[in-house]
Amino acid sequence: MLLIQVPREIHLSIIETGGLSINELKSLSFTCRHFAHLCLAEIWKSRKFIENFSLTKFRETLSNNPFMPYGDFILKIQVDELDKTPQISIDAELIKFFAQKCGNLKELMIRFSQKERNNKACLLPFELLGDRLVNLSMVAYHHLDDYDDFDAQDEQEEGVKNGETKITELSSLVNGGQQIIKQMYNYYYKPKVEFHDALSETIKLGNVKSIRLYCPKMTEKVWECFTRSAADSLQAIRITLNSSTMVRDPSTIVSLFGKYCKNLRTFDIDTYNIQISKESALLMLENCKKLETLDISASSKIAPLLYKSQSINSLYLSYPQEGQDLNQIKEMMENLTRLSFLKIDGKCNLSFLKNFPNLDYLQIGDFANMDDEGFLNISKTKITELILVKTPKISDEALSMMSLMPTLIKFNIRDRLPNVTQRGWINLAKRPVGNPSWQVITIDDGRQINPEFFKILDHSHHNLETLRIRGFSYDNLLKDDSFDSLKFKEAWVYYKKHSQNPIIHWPIKYNAKRPSNVREAYDGYEGSY
Repeated sequence: MLLIQVPREIHLSIIETGGLSINELKSLSFTCRHFAHLCLAEIWKSRKFIENFSLTKFRETLSNNPFMPYGDFILKIQVDELDKTPQISIDAELIKFFAQKCGNLKELMIRFSQKERNNKACLLPFELLGDRLVNLSMVAYHHLDDYDDFDAQDEQEEGVKNGETKITELSSLVNGGQQIIKQMYNYYYKPKVEFHDALSETIKLGNVKSIRLYCPKMTEKVWECFTRSAADSLQAIRITLNSSTMVRDPSTIVSLFGKYCKNLRTFDIDTYNIQISKESALLMLENCKKLETLDISASSKIAPLLYKSQSINSLYLSYPQEGQDLNQIKEMMENLTRLSFLKIDGKCNLSFLKNFPNLDYLQIGDFANMDDEGFLNISKTKITELILVKTPKISDEALSMMSLMPTLIKFNIRDRLPNVTQRGWINLAKRPVGNPSWQVITIDDGRQINPEFFKILDHSHHNLETLRIRGFSYDNLLKDDSFDSLKFKEAWVYYKKHSQNPIIHWPIKYNAKRPSNVREAYDGYEGSY
């Protein structure tokens, strides 16, 4: 009786975060009606189906238990049309079933087969779920109208795969004529079907706030219909394109979202290494007044105009930026707290960072020309986390500058560092009195790290949470007795025994796997409450 008097929220928190297995949750659910409902909600909240047997059993369970609405517990469903047999077919009947039985469904993840489908994805009745879905993810969603030349493009790509790489002018002319004849036939003789796009119809209802599209194959007409339908309701969109599933110029897609979706908070587009034009990026910066997170492969010409957005706090420029364009950044951006670059070409001393006074996180990918002057300008910022991926010119002096920064507590550096000596790593570990303890250090080239480095971290950095070092040689500078009386001793012994590559990761990351958040398949559980 006393256990029941504990607030329901505490019981729920224990069940949700306790990492209990399905069998443990089952056993607990049989104790009383109170725990039955709590455990059932956890057991049934998410489902993943990759073959038809488990999906069929799931549908039978929901259909044959009218007094126990298991479907009401389901918040998340993932369905994959994979090659596993018996294969799943995502059709109208399945969508209608979810709409009938899963009244509280909030998140749907669909992976369509990329093989030819009998049920066109764009005609499926996903709008039946539009009144409840908040998050929607789709892989290989295709919608091509008859007046685009994607069919011809696919035929040409297939020809290339079969070795037909040489296309003469005559064959191109013949193929072009065939395409014109095909379009004329479709226009005059093929029965007209009213334009319908499942994605647009679903989001038109205004409930879906976040969408992920992986490798969509949609024409410009469909993209415009989708962005018009999303209008003011969509808050987050993540798009991953590839060479065979995209419009000719992805800048068009960015322009459409900038034009119609003015309430976006997050915009993330991977364009398969194709540059987004300055004009399209500027349209988004100026029109989306609430945009907070932007990940875009924009032309470096947009850099001096970033200040046009006074709302962005997280920016990732995923296309190589020219140093001369970055040097033109003159306007302040007090809202920006996170900044990432894929690559910086040419000379740049990073002096533009002074225009981001509230920057907290900085990541630089490939920057071959980054020298001590660049590190000096980084050291003048107030960042707390720095990630460097490929900056081979880093020196002992640069590491000393990082140590002197009064706010930096997380440092991650990858790639080989030919100019760094043992003194450089000691400089990094020895921080001045009053500077904070390191919390996270990740180093991928530990060839010059000696025992003193670890002793300083052990004795002086009491807030250290994670240390990962790779690339050193066992029994070179570091030996087993180097870690005697240090907190890293157990991690050193463990990874020396279990890892083929030289690495130390503290605390130890064991390979124990936690239960998946998405339950794979139906496990035969039926309650009687």
